[in-house]
This record gives sequence, structure tokens and C-alpha cells, in this order.
Amino acid sequence: MPGTLVSTVLQTQTLADSVNTAPQPLSFAQFDPTLGTLVNVRVTLTSDVNGTVSVENLGAAAASVSLGLSANEFLIGPGNLFLGANQLNPVASVNLGTFTGVSDRFGTVGLADVTLGATATSQFAAAVTTLTAPLYTGNGTVTVNLTDSLGSTETGNGNLLTDWHSGAGAVVGLQYDYIAPPPGGGGGGAGSAGVIVINSPGGPIPIAIFDP
Repeated sequence: MPGTLVSTVLQTQTLADSVNTAPQPLSFAQFDPTLGTLVNVRVTLTSDVNGTVSVENLGAAAASVSLGLSANEFLIGPGNLFLGANQLNPVASVNLGTFTGVSDRFGTVGLADVTLGATATSQFAAAVTTLTAPLYTGNGTVTVNLTDSLGSTETGNGNLLTDWHSGAGAVVGLQYDYIAPPPGGGGGGAGSAGVIVINSPGGPIPIAIFDP
């Protein structure tokens, strides 16, 4: 009898919104080899980016301004293996009046405060090989690194004053798909069961027997 494909409980790690773009290590429990044979490593990446921008028109004419945030998040597993990525690009646009002659972030003419944000969720599955299985298997932990890159854009006239504040975060989930051995070790070994039938005057009698 073949084994059954089973998934372990989902493990999650959360990173709050941050401007940190350096690789951030996340630790997960390794796959317990006593459960069976590891087949896949499955990763869920939920990414978010949020930002605010104050934009002021310093030009002599009214201006239409397009604003955009960008965030790219990459997951790198043990052995420097790519696991998955998300890309987020929220955008907004504003119409601004002419410059008042005084640059004032707290003014109301020719200035706007804009909030941008986006989320995305992706799932990735990586089949394990003879090279990667040992990295995920054992009684310790395995480290997955999340790397962020943040950017911003504004398109309008050549006289804009902008003040950006943004950050990105993520929730990373990891679980294992494995083949669990059939009950009794797959048959043919110690403890495997069989059935014989004895004919008697009262009818056939089934009797369960076990291999030694």
C-alpha cells in the first residue's frame, strides 16, 4: 500500500512595516524525518507596503502629479535558493494649484498629503532534492531570509517639493508536504496482517492472523 501525502502545520513569522532593506532572517522548525519522506517545501508570502507623501507645487501654473510607491520582497532559502517574491506598486494622482510664493508644508493651496498602500499574497512550492532535503530536515531550525527594496516616483512639472515616508512588511508561512508511511510499515513486514477462512458446519469462519 502506498503512503499518503500529508502537510505539516503551517508555521508563520511576521515582520512589521519597516524601512529596513537588509536581509532579515526568519527561523522555522525543520521537518521531522520520523514523520515520513519530505517531498515539497511550501511557502506563503503576504507582503504589504504603505507610505505617505506631502507634495507641493512650486510652479507658476497648476499641476497634475502622479505618485507611486514600489516594494519588491524576495525570499531566499538555505543554500541561497530562491523561494519566491512579491512586487507591489500602488499609485495615486493629485491636482495642485499654483505656488503661493511661500513653501509651507502646512498650507492648503498647491499642496496635498497623499496615502498609498497595497498588499499581495503569493504561494510557492519547491520540490526537495537530494541536495536540499538535508537543509530542511532535522530537529533544529531552518533560516529563510526576506529582503525588501523600496522606491518612490513622482511625475509632474519640474518644480515639485515632496516628502516621502514609507515602509514594507510581510507575513511568511512555511509548511512541508511529505509522504507518510502506511499503517504497519507498508505490508510484508513484522506486524502485517492477513485473513484466512476456516470452513465449519456452521459456515465459514474468518480468522485474522499476523506475520511473525
